[in-house]
Amino acid sequence: MFKRLFLVLISLIVMLSGCGISQTVIDWVDFVKLNDIQYLRNNYSIDANNLGSQIGEVKFRLSGNINDPNYKAKNGDAAFLEKGSPIYTVNGYKSSFRIAVRSSNNIVVYQVFNNPNAKIGADIADIFNKVEYIGISDETNDKEIVAIRDVTKINEMVDMLLKAPVNPSSRSERTGKRYFISYHLKDGSEFKGAYWSESGQYSNEFMLPADFGTLVKEALKDNG
Repeated sequence: MFKRLFLVLISLIVMLSGCGISQTVIDWVDFVKLNDIQYLRNNYSIDANNLGSQIGEVKFRLSGNINDPNYKAKNGDAAFLEKGSPIYTVNGYKSSFRIAVRSSNNIVVYQVFNNPNAKIGADIADIFNKVEYIGISDETNDKEIVAIRDVTKINEMVDMLLKAPVNPSSRSERTGKRYFISYHLKDGSEFKGAYWSESGQYSNEFMLPADFGTLVKEALKDNG
């Protein structure tokens, strides 16, 4: 999913001037690529006071300019942001986790989706000492059914996530019931991903230990 520039391809057959022409229409996911890291737009908003230093700018807008479904995103590419839009760090976060872009007088936050150089969870998720509570949602409707607020358990689950090895090839090994685990951060944002209860995969690439699954099972059991 989101392979090759996080795009969804919709193939349409259109008729032009009486001749059949196959045309590919690309429905872009709102992303930015910088320093080989791919970021997706986050609904979390910040004001200018939370902007750090400028670390780059958008070099190329793909929407309206690229029609090739095999195009591979380059550093500086963005789906919808205009060329020249400045890219900033976000105060309190590593730029490998979260960045912000000032565009048309708005500030848009983007959060990491894929970092090909990550080895462990801490290379992706900058959430140490930032988690308010952890939510567990059922896959059927994505409704949060459990909220873990015990500080000790929160710290354990954060620690296991940050120490977890990152292995993109694990995507083909998902087994067990799927839940969504949300690390709700103290600033009102979140870090969220799908979690498979038997194989321990989280957010496609994190390989969590069995102890993490035990804590999830306990939380679900306590909830009834």
